[in-house]
Amino acid sequence: MDVFTILKISILLQCLAALLALRLIPVTGRRIAWVLVSAALLLMAIRRGVSLMHPDYSAGLLHPADLAAEWVALATSSLLLAGIACIAPLFRSIRSANASLARSEAKYRELVQNANSIILRLDPQAHITFFNEFAQTFFGYSEKEILGRPLVGTIVPSTDHQGREQAAMVADLVQHPEKYATSENETLRRHGERAWISWTNKAITDEQGRITEILCIGNDTTAYQRAQEEIVEQSWLLEAFYQHTITPLVILDRNFNYIRVNQAYARACQRDIAEFPGKNHFALYPSEAQAIFAHTVATKTPYQAFARPFTFPDHPEWGVTYWDWTLVPIVDRKGEVEFLVLSLRNVTSRQRAAEALRESEENYRLLVGNIPALVFKGYGDWTVDFLDRKIEDLAGYPKEDFDSRVLKWSDLILPQDFPMAQKMVTEALKGNKSYDREYRIKARDGRILWIQERSQIISDAAGDLAYISGVFYDISRSKETEEALRQSEEQLLQAQKMEAVGRLAGGVAHDFNNLLTGIIGYADLLLTGLSPQDPLRPGVEEIKKAGDRAASLTRQLLAFSRKQILQPKKLNLNTVVRDMEMLLQRLIGEDIYLVTDLEAGLGLVEADPSQIEQVIINLAVNARDAMPLGGKLSIETSNVEMDEAYGYRDVNFQPGPYVMLAVSDNGLGMDEETQTHIFEPFFTTKGSNQGTGLGLSTVYGIVKQSGGYIWVYSEPKWGTTFKIYLPLATPALEAEKSGAEVDRPPQGWETVLLVEDEEVVRHLVFAALQQNGYQVLMAGNPEEALAICEKFDKPIHLLLTDVVMPGMSGRQLAEHLTARFPEMRVLYMSGYPENAISHHGVLDPGIDFLAKPFSPHVLIHRVRKVLDRPAMASAVISPGVKKPSPQVDDSTAPEKPKKDWGEGPDF
Repeated sequence: MDVFTILKISILLQCLAALLALRLIPVTGRRIAWVLVSAALLLMAIRRGVSLMHPDYSAGLLHPADLAAEWVALATSSLLLAGIACIAPLFRSIRSANASLARSEAKYRELVQNANSIILRLDPQAHITFFNEFAQTFFGYSEKEILGRPLVGTIVPSTDHQGREQAAMVADLVQHPEKYATSENETLRRHGERAWISWTNKAITDEQGRITEILCIGNDTTAYQRAQEEIVEQSWLLEAFYQHTITPLVILDRNFNYIRVNQAYARACQRDIAEFPGKNHFALYPSEAQAIFAHTVATKTPYQAFARPFTFPDHPEWGVTYWDWTLVPIVDRKGEVEFLVLSLRNVTSRQRAAEALRESEENYRLLVGNIPALVFKGYGDWTVDFLDRKIEDLAGYPKEDFDSRVLKWSDLILPQDFPMAQKMVTEALKGNKSYDREYRIKARDGRILWIQERSQIISDAAGDLAYISGVFYDISRSKETEEALRQSEEQLLQAQKMEAVGRLAGGVAHDFNNLLTGIIGYADLLLTGLSPQDPLRPGVEEIKKAGDRAASLTRQLLAFSRKQILQPKKLNLNTVVRDMEMLLQRLIGEDIYLVTDLEAGLGLVEADPSQIEQVIINLAVNARDAMPLGGKLSIETSNVEMDEAYGYRDVNFQPGPYVMLAVSDNGLGMDEETQTHIFEPFFTTKGSNQGTGLGLSTVYGIVKQSGGYIWVYSEPKWGTTFKIYLPLATPALEAEKSGAEVDRPPQGWETVLLVEDEEVVRHLVFAALQQNGYQVLMAGNPEEALAICEKFDKPIHLLLTDVVMPGMSGRQLAEHLTARFPEMRVLYMSGYPENAISHHGVLDPGIDFLAKPFSPHVLIHRVRKVLDRPAMASAVISPGVKKPSPQVDDSTAPEKPKKDWGEGPDF
């Protein structure tokens, strides 16, 4: 082979070797080394290329030594190529192994980092060199914060819960890890919380066997530790409960030998606890229950017994005792009975009480049958069981209807009372379980009965209503009595109110009537001296008219308060009504039809005629105002006999014969609320300036003062009826006589002692008497009158005295003077005499009285009448003695023609 060929082959081999060297760079990762090898090979190839272009080489003129060198270079290139070709697979194998190792390490790292366990490594100085992510999360430290820090003081506290130092234990761990293959201790989290960790520790050594690291894998056992602590605590509690509970407890083996008993059982048996273990239960206390115990072991099922009798062989003095007991078998893992738990309860007292209760039930039923009440047992659905048949007498329903549940008690209760009755049970369940309630039921015949229920709720174990035990009382009669008492109290309250207003009215009337006497009297005197054509006469007449109206108002005040002085006579109400028919028709107007229905043979009543006329007129005007569009006014009289059934209307009602006067209209009527106030003074439903509110209160006062009753019946839109009941007259009074006063009063000559503390009245009376021929001795008070009598030596024919005066009353003065002058006549005058000369508003017998205000005309007539009365019939007044005189007629009343009927009553 020539040199030229050798050179070409060498260049080719060196280029192939350089190429293979470059391909090993990614395999080995040694870029520079292989680049240098490839460059050297390429330079060798270039050198051969340069040699190939040398003239000597191309001409074949080479020295043999050069030829040998070329052969050596060729061999070297071949060997390099062969070496590189052989080493390339080795490097690929190494690269594959390294890749596998890297993948394995990545998996390991991922496994360690993502493990649900704490994984850390310690160096020989117990410093942390590795801390996985779970450990970082658990303890609250990042890897940067924890690496290189000592274990003790970072995640292991300096001392454990028992106070032992942890540094020595950790130092021993890193020196002798084999002693701590597993361990459990407290750790410290970043924020101070302590946690229990169970560790698995393994030493990592180098080739010489020296410990380089400690691998620690831990799991959180905090919950387990706490559970263990709770188990320990509960075990202590269970033991305490077992020993100190009041329930006797026994633990037996499957052969019924005692394993343990508690103190309660030992006390029940009157033995020491130490006597029981190892002994057989039935050897100590033989009983038929041994078969039950054996059956429980065989079937492995619990057994309960109730109120089982047992006699203690070592305590026969206890007699028969009764026990509730429960036997529970406890099985082992193989399912075999390992031991028995027996719990007992002494129910001897309960059993004996039950027997006593059964013995008393018959006595109880006998007692229930004899008490005046319905004993029952009720349930939540309002069904009831009655213990006897009294329900049939009370409500008329058969007992079987309740026993068969055809009827419930709620079916009898009135619907308006049922919600209240139901509410009482609900509230009692929340409270003391007992209640009293009252409600109404409807009997089978339609009667409404009042029931009082007194009951006790019996609850079940859950606190719910089991049944109700109670009694029903019929309190219908007591309810009627209560209602009558309530009405009586209302009437008493009304009477007290009227009394208070009456006292006020009386005080006003006394002073007011004195003033009116002067006004009316002087007006009369002025009119006497004025001719009909005198221009002053109309003004004086108006003064007189105003005085009369004021006098009428004063009489109304006294009437409604029942403070006026009545001068009763025997009256026939039919006569009074007939005499007033024309006046009433004019009063009510043409659009109202007046109808009278007067019973023939009507009895007489004792009443003041003028006051009865006032009653009828007030009621008629009241009816007129209730019929603004016209209507019918009816007046009815009749004889009636009133018994005790009317007593509920008035607490002072007296049964007997009465004369009824009824005044009815078909007007607007009144509701119940208005009816409760109509007789109150100043109460009115009219507008302002349309009445004083005294009309019906005046009627009421007159009727009550006359010993009668007045009741109203009315419904809205159906009219109103007032019924007045006056007692039938007794034969003590003379019948009313009619007669007119003589127009011109007769002249007198007698001596009159005038005693009046009101100056105006005193001078008026003095002037009137003097003008009519009388000799008048005038005194301003009783003391002055007595002094005059001491000095006056002639007869005094008449004492004309006021009743109410300071220091001494008119009656007391009369008693003094009539004792000295027996022939002296006495005439009293007053605007409000109180009870000085009357009792209960009726003039005392034998008393002559002139009511203020009065006119001089009436005064002179009354004085003449008293003086002309026969001496033996005059009233002789001595201290403490009252002698009767002939009846006074109506000339003592104020002048009726002066009444102004136009104003009328109202309410």
